[in-house]
Formats: sequence, structure tokens, C-alpha cells
Amino acid sequence: TLAVNAVNCIHVTPMVSHSVKVTAIHAGEGSNNTVPGTAVVDFDMRAFTNEVADELIEKVKRAIDGAVKAIGATWKIKHLFICPNWPQDEGLSEEIRECAREILGKEHVHGALRTTGSEDFFCYGKALKNKIAYISLGADFSPKIHAYQGTFNQKAMEYGVEIFTAITEKKLG
Repeated sequence: TLAVNAVNCIHVTPMVSHSVKVTAIHAGEGSNNTVPGTAVVDFDMRAFTNEVADELIEKVKRAIDGAVKAIGATWKIKHLFICPNWPQDEGLSEEIRECAREILGKEHVHGALRTTGSEDFFCYGKALKNKIAYISLGADFSPKIHAYQGTFNQKAMEYGVEIFTAITEKKLG
């Protein structure tokens, strides 16, 4: 709890979109009136710039370290997955929007989409040194995106396949 509270107190520049949040806590099994000896806490960290991402990582490490040392506990990083921000290519983005307009109709395709940074799939762009573009298809998620047992309009997946097929055919000739 101290570590989570310490992380929740972290501040970086408000001029750059970022977030740090606990997404899961796993602690011992057994009776509900015993204090477990260990726990695993999952944090999700994202930032629009890699510089702010690096700052967040260091501040999270310091916050956790200080919190656990205050009560004589220890901690370690079990897995650190850092997905960097990677610049989206405007030309590729427009080509994909063009394909989407042909498939969905121009009234259903809106302007450029920007993420708040650090999207999971940006790792591929960086690792392969490829151009990337980000698209989002409205899929009527319910009750909300990423919700456990959420539902969505699966027709959106078919539209996505059509759009990716169209851009692939355009690029490959």
C-alpha cells in the first residue's frame, strides 16, 4: 500500500501526456485474516515522450524503494516492459485514411488520430525501424474498452481487415 501510494504521488511535467497506474495486485493465498508475505503489483506506465517515460520509470523505482525501505521490506522488478513512443508517419496515416474512406465512406473517417503516447504496438515500429500509423475503428465497446468480458461490434474487425488489405495492396502494387 505504501508503494502504491508513493507512486500515486509522482509528478512530472503536465505539459506531456503520461500516466502511471496500478493494474493488478496479487497477494498470498489462504485465509482472509492473514497478511501475505509477498505481493506482486503490476504498474502500467505510458508517456507521450520517451524522455518523460524515462523520468517516470526512475521516479517509480525511487518511490517504491523508499516506501518498502520505510517498513524494512524488499522488492525487485520481475518484468519490465517498456514500449517507447515512436513517431507516426503523416504520409502513411493519410494513405490509410484514404483506404478507409474508400471502404467506409468519407463521412465515417475523421482526421488524424493521436495517441497519448507509448501505444503497445509502437514497439514494432522502433524495433524494425519502420514507419507506423495509428488507426482506431469505432466498435461500440460495452461497458468500456479493455473491460473484462466486454463486448464489441465484431464487424469492426472485418473493416479493419479490409483497410489493412487495401493499404497492403496499395503498398505492394
